[in-house]
Amino acid sequence: MSENENKQALMKIFSAVLKERSKSDSEYKEISPEILKFFSRKELIEIITNKIYNGQVPTEHSLVEMENYELLRLIGDDIYIIAYMTDKWCEGVSSLPSRPTFEERLAGLRKPKNESEEQKKNAGTPAEKKEAPNNQSGK
Repeated sequence: MSENENKQALMKIFSAVLKERSKSDSEYKEISPEILKFFSRKELIEIITNKIYNGQVPTEHSLVEMENYELLRLIGDDIYIIAYMTDKWCEGVSSLPSRPTFEERLAGLRKPKNESEEQKKNAGTPAEKKEAPNNQSGK
């Protein structure tokens, strides 16, 4: 699966999770083991370290020795996985070129693209008549 296909699949899963959460009374749902295929062991450990324990994993949890399903159980709530992935996706968006502001787009519409367009624009307008200087020297 390509990165984009993974992202699309995860978005569908997250959408279903959030939709289900919005309907149910209880907030906790067990994480589907299906989600394991989208995450590396390193990413699961990152989720636990950064999203759950804020960088301070208790010593009783030896993450290196745990199996993936145990890491998933330690994560416990799919909202941590959603938060982790949305942060990563936002990092990707912030690296894209920014969209021009309204003022920048408006200025681009007002400014001619090059001189030839300016000349074409003015070609249809009547030229101003210059009045000949009045040389009436005593007549």
